[in-house]
Parts: sequence; structure tokens; C-alpha cells
Amino acid sequence: NLKWESSYQTNLGLDLSLFDSAVSLSLDYYNIDTKDLIMVDRGLPWYLGFYNDQILKNVGEINNKGFEISLNTRNISNDDFSWTTDLVFSKNKNTVETLINGDDYFQNGAPSYFSVNNTALLREGEEVGQFYGYDYAGVNQGGSFPAGTATISGGVAGDPLFLDLDNSGDITNDDRKIIGNPNPDFTWGITNTLKYKNFDFNIVLQGSQGGEIFNMTDVQLNNGDANTTYGYYNNAWSSTNTNADQPRVGNNSFREISSRFVEDGSYVRLKNIAVGYTFPLETIEKLGIENLRFTLSAENLLTFTNYSGLDPEV
Repeated sequence: NLKWESSYQTNLGLDLSLFDSAVSLSLDYYNIDTKDLIMVDRGLPWYLGFYNDQILKNVGEINNKGFEISLNTRNISNDDFSWTTDLVFSKNKNTVETLINGDDYFQNGAPSYFSVNNTALLREGEEVGQFYGYDYAGVNQGGSFPAGTATISGGVAGDPLFLDLDNSGDITNDDRKIIGNPNPDFTWGITNTLKYKNFDFNIVLQGSQGGEIFNMTDVQLNNGDANTTYGYYNNAWSSTNTNADQPRVGNNSFREISSRFVEDGSYVRLKNIAVGYTFPLETIEKLGIENLRFTLSAENLLTFTNYSGLDPEV
């Protein structure tokens, strides 16, 4: 019964050129319905004698809609000097429209030794790839838990607190919820190209606004066990540092998937700078060369972001 995915797409576009092509603008709006979405599903009963019961199935429909803008301007143009600017802007919204029986579909991006095996999900009405886990509520100071919170079973002072969604007094799988969204609100890029006689200079900036990152490295290194960092070790909760917002070293969270590790993925990056020189034809043709160009470039020189990991483009 497995079928190909099929997409039904509507596009509305506008191309506009002004002032003898000194300004060029391209606008595109799209709406894409993808039906018969193919995913791995646990659909075989174990009595068939096959333990690895993952098969491909058509599980539902998703929708993507958004718009893209491309703007090119010729700011200066003469025989010796020119300057052009290219700007791109993109905004996309995706939604899970339907799933079989309305069931959630879980995905796993964590190693097998983490505390839970479901880290993201597809859910009707939500965007694709929502992070799924516990909602971090601070550090247990001992004594009674603040209203609506609890620790994982056996928790003591210094262990992490989480929202107790089912009010059971203990943190279980039933207390997990959507804790983050990896999809950015919009992305953009801007390129400036300057040319002076045989020299040229190119600079590219790019950015992403909104969208969150689940910092799996932080789960590994800042979760309070033997594999921790110098900074975490010296700033974690202890009997002499009870104002800390990070649980004690050696806490009982077992590398939990929680909002404690969800970070803002917004960034602005100086993506590329390039300087070039094209040798004059009258100089190189004497050597039997038709074209000779020298280029020096550098990538990822500066990044402005609140994300604590290595690269917000992860």
C-alpha cells in the first residue's frame, strides 16, 4: 500500500525592473501541500518473529507556505567603479495537517544511553520537528517542591526540578511536552560587490531569526556527571552556592531531554569576504594567457549569536 509522496504547489510571482534595470525585484509566494508523507513507522506486530519492526508508511499530510524576496540594486556604475547589492529574504511556515488516526509520530535524535528515546515529534496542527521533553523549572532547594513541580524519582537538594504536568508528585514520561521549535521565523542574506578597475571586493552577510536549537553537546558536558566542563563544575548548585540556576554536579537527571538545553538559534554571520584582481589582457597575452585572476577569500569570520554551541547553523 506504500505510495509516492505527492506535492500540489501554487506559486504567485512578480518580477519588476526599474530605472533602466538599476533596481530589480523578484517576489514569490508559494503554497505546497505534500500528501502521503513517507515516514518510518513501527507497524509490524512482534508475533511475526521480526524484532526490528520499522517499515515505511504513508502517514499524513504537511503544508508549507511562505514567500521569498530577491532585490538587486546597481548603486554606482561607471567605467572605473561599480557597486551592486543583492538582498534575499525568505519566510516559511510549515504545518502538520493530518496524521493517521491523529496520532503523534515521535523521532529520536539522542544516543541510546540518554534518559528518554523520543526527542522530537510530529503532531497535527504543529510545525515539523518540535522538540519534546521535560519543562525545566530550576533547581530543587530541598524541602517541599514549589507548586506544580517535582524531581525525577529520588531527587534531593541540587537536583533539577521540572513541571509536574499530571500532578503525580513525580516526574514521569507523562510530564513531557513540546519544549521548542527548530523552525526559524525568517532567513536573509545580503551581498555587496564593489569593483574598481581590475580590482573587485565582495562581502556576504547572512542571518536567521527565531528557531531554536537543542544543544545535545550541553546535555553531554553540562549535565553534572563526570563528563562536565570547568565552567559548569565551578558554577553548579552546591551547599555553598544555592543561588545557582544549574543543578549540582552528579545530579540524578540522567541526561534528560528538557527545556534546560533549548537555546535561541538566531544569528548574524559575516559569511564571506573576497578580494580579487584580474590581470589586464594586454599584460598577460604576451605570455600566451587569455585570462588570469588572483583571489583571496575568507569564510565565517564573525558570528553574532546567543547560542552557546560551536555553530548556530547546526
